[in-house]
Amino acid sequence: MNAMSTIIRLIKISRGFLPKNLSAVYHLAIPVGVAIFVTACSPDPTPPSEGSQSPQLKKVSVNGTELHYLEQGQGEPVVFVHGTVGDYRTWDVHLESFSKAYHVVSYSRRYHYPNAWPADAASFSVQVHADDLVSFITKLDLGPVHVIGHSFGAYTALLLTRSHPELVRSLTLAEPPAFPLITSLPEGEALLEQFGKALESVGEAFARGEEKEAVSRFINNVLGPGGFENIPEERQSRMLQNARELEEAVNDDSRFALRSPLTCDSLKNVDKPTLLVGGELSPEMFPMVLDVLEECLSDSQRITVPQASHEMVFESPEFFRGKVLSFLEDQP
Repeated sequence: MNAMSTIIRLIKISRGFLPKNLSAVYHLAIPVGVAIFVTACSPDPTPPSEGSQSPQLKKVSVNGTELHYLEQGQGEPVVFVHGTVGDYRTWDVHLESFSKAYHVVSYSRRYHYPNAWPADAASFSVQVHADDLVSFITKLDLGPVHVIGHSFGAYTALLLTRSHPELVRSLTLAEPPAFPLITSLPEGEALLEQFGKALESVGEAFARGEEKEAVSRFINNVLGPGGFENIPEERQSRMLQNARELEEAVNDDSRFALRSPLTCDSLKNVDKPTLLVGGELSPEMFPMVLDVLEECLSDSQRITVPQASHEMVFESPEFFRGKVLSFLEDQP
């Protein structure tokens, strides 16, 4: 007996138990049964495409610590580098699209979720993260790669390319806080002094045990007033999972290396095709850095994301993704 005849037989049997004033139910039951049968037996109209399964989280040991990462897709490798209070999940909104044409890798930098906190945690400078990225690319035998970095991740990518240009195919730098480049500018000095005071305020909130307030102060400083409050709760929660790194970092004078020897001359060997990305509404210090980089780098182009601030990667994901994919397609 097939499934359809079984459904009809059960409906007929049940008819004998129905009161007369419910006999109309019988006439409705058959079409309902047929609908159930059709729904149950019909193939899924939108079966998952081959290779669409969520990638598995992996980890690799580099420089005395373990870094977690995701990878998916095939083709030329693209490595995504997240910013402060981010992690490998930062790029979730972009990975699927990029993986259709590239082998994409998104990792969590040292001190970020879900990596274990290193016992020897001492320096939170950008150079530590750049050294890790060198080892990460080398250990996974990925190079040369296209590197896409946001904020502190973009700064990390810039220093990677300065020291190991052979590992890089192209650079996408979304507002790197390469502040030493603007310390010689009168207006730059004033902005950095203001930024330093803001970091002190973040540290004070951490000292009082006000973790969420500290993260909020930091984010509002780099996005503008109300920036943190406008971020979806899920992303706020992820930021708070990475708050310890920020807490330690604001107390480390080398964190943003405001007085480190980063100059145009030191970037002369960064000759890789570079896409500079800024937000139309970003605080003034970020476009100022991009202005200098545009002059320093020999092969750069620049775009501005309309109606977006420092989080332009997520505020306008379609615009950002389209511009970056177009840039990558143009590379030899």
